[in-house]
Amino acid sequence: MARSLVLGLCLCYLVALGLHRGEGEGGFDTLDNVARLFEQPWVLVGDWVH
Repeated sequence: MARSLVLGLCLCYLVALGLHRGEGEGGFDTLDNVARLFEQPWVLVGDWVH
């Protein structure tokens, strides 16, 4: 059961990353850039799952 959950989360992360990579603006160098990065919903989902 636990293995299935982990594999499901991995699949969700890979799909979010693979289909929407590069869509978010911003970065991790300032708080404002982090906020801009997470404005894109699929980037937010991928990072939350990660």
